[in-house]
Amino acid sequence: DTIIQQVTVLPSPDAQFSNNNNVCIGDTVSFISNSTISNGWIAGYLWDFGDGGTSIIQNPKHIYSISGQFLVTLIVTSSNGCEDSISSTLNILPSPQAYFIINNVCLGDTSYFNNLSSIISGSISGVAWDFGDGNVSTQFNPKHVYQSPGTYSVTLIVYSSANCLDSITSIVVVYPLPELSFNPTLISSDSCSVPQTYLFMNTSLFTQGYYWDFDFANNPGQNTSTLTNPNFTYNSAGIYTVLLTGENAFGCRDSLQQQILVRDGVIGYFNVAPQEGCEPLDVIFSDGSMFTSTLDTISIITWDFGDGNIYIQNGPPWNVNYTFNTYGSFTPSYTIRMTSGCTSAFTSSPITIFPKVNADFDINYINLNTRSFTNLSISFDAITKVFWDFGDGITSTINDPTHTYNPNYSVLDSIRICLFVETLNGCRDSLCKNIWLCPPNLIVPNAFAPDLEYIEEDNLSYPKVIVYLPTNW
Repeated sequence: DTIIQQVTVLPSPDAQFSNNNNVCIGDTVSFISNSTISNGWIAGYLWDFGDGGTSIIQNPKHIYSISGQFLVTLIVTSSNGCEDSISSTLNILPSPQAYFIINNVCLGDTSYFNNLSSIISGSISGVAWDFGDGNVSTQFNPKHVYQSPGTYSVTLIVYSSANCLDSITSIVVVYPLPELSFNPTLISSDSCSVPQTYLFMNTSLFTQGYYWDFDFANNPGQNTSTLTNPNFTYNSAGIYTVLLTGENAFGCRDSLQQQILVRDGVIGYFNVAPQEGCEPLDVIFSDGSMFTSTLDTISIITWDFGDGNIYIQNGPPWNVNYTFNTYGSFTPSYTIRMTSGCTSAFTSSPITIFPKVNADFDINYINLNTRSFTNLSISFDAITKVFWDFGDGITSTINDPTHTYNPNYSVLDSIRICLFVETLNGCRDSLCKNIWLCPPNLIVPNAFAPDLEYIEEDNLSYPKVIVYLPTNW
């Protein structure tokens, strides 16, 4: 027996798909179905992504959470119920695991970023930091100093050798520092002598603990206090550095230094040379004040010479030359003022100015060779010494002497006569005058003096002749 039956063979679909391969963990894989069928249509899709995930979408997307190789299978079903399938291996690359540790810091301290990022395979090829204040770095373990207190979001991006990346953001807090300030106030003695006691008025803000060092530069740790507003006494002059250290509630510390000048003032004194003499007397006044030159300088000296005259001196050298033009006793003094405002006055012992003596004399004609001398010297002091030099080698200490010149000496053109006088206190003066002594122009010998070469008119007579006598001497 025979039976004939017609069998219809339906076309099967051809399953095909494509996707992006070598994808990093966390990236999206796009699957595109390229399946075809010669007759009818493809009615269904079933995807198996190899990691337990599935889809019935024609062109699905999938994200892998772990790295490795995954067998991806696509099953397509035609409208006639025919199926086809295809499988392909997908490689998911490992991404680095970004991670770092950072501690909160105080303003001005250095932030150290400890990079603990890792990767299960491959290597980390680079990093990128964003410190949240506009500054960046590509160092693996960078450090950074923030310029302002605040809260900053720090982001780290880590790259693998396969160009996969990961990122993490963490918060760092930069705490403010204590706001330190203080005002030293002198509360005992004065600013121009020692000891000096100061009150240190603390005007700091946001500070809860204090440490003072009152001589930090010279003797650190020797003179300290933990009081809020302490007192301290300086027993010697000098420049002192006061250190204040404070701490706030965040444990942040800061310090502030301020210098204090402890002055010992000035002790006025000046030298006088000479202390006595004759008028007019030139006297040198030289400042000899005592002060600490590293702490202060002279600003002004006001000199009072004791005779009604005052001189204000504004710059060095601090000495004055002054002439006393009248006799008497004068008590000089001065006031010295320093740049700091410290002053001192000093009065010297009196300066004695003795009266001067003015030498003067008259010459009186006695005869041709003889002259008398009248001492006209004057002084408000007693004249105790007189000395005459008659110019011919002869001297005298008589007040009003008379002197006869040797005729043989009178042939000189002139004779210089000098008077030297000295007072009881040693003031001296002198005066010199010239006289002329000439023989008569006519010599008349006679029986009374046949050999006389030089004749005085007061003891000789001679014929009446014209005789020329000097009129000036």
